Amino acid sequence: MQAAWKVWIQHEGEKIFGQGPRDLLLKIESLGSINSAAKAMGMSYSKAIKLIASTEKAMGITLLERSIGGTEGGGSKLTSEARDLVDRYNRYEEASREAVEAIYQSIF
Repeated sequence: MQAAWKVWIQHEGEKIFGQGPRDLLLKIESLGSINSAAKAMGMSYSKAIKLIASTEKAMGITLLERSIGGTEGGGSKLTSEARDLVDRYNRYEEASREAVEAIYQSIF
C-alpha cells in the first residue's frame, strides 16, 4: 500500500491550475509549439488553447509568448510568469507529497 493524492490550485471553487496545465506548459516549452505539445499529450489543439486561455484569465497572467509563421515557422515559449508558476506549483506538489507521505507513515 501507498499514499496517493492530487493537488491543484482553485479559485472560488473552480480548478484553475494543476498537473495537466503544468504538463502542457512543459511540453510547449520543450517542443516549441502548442500544436506539437497538444498532439504529444493526446489532446486537441482547441482544448489546449482553451486550457491556456482559461488559466491566463483566472490567474491574470500571460503564459505564452507566441510568434506567427514565416520562414522559420511559428512557435510558442513560456513567459517568465509561466516559468515561475510551474516552479511554484512543482514546489507545492513536492511539499504536499512529503506531507502526505509523513502522515501516511505515522498512521500506517
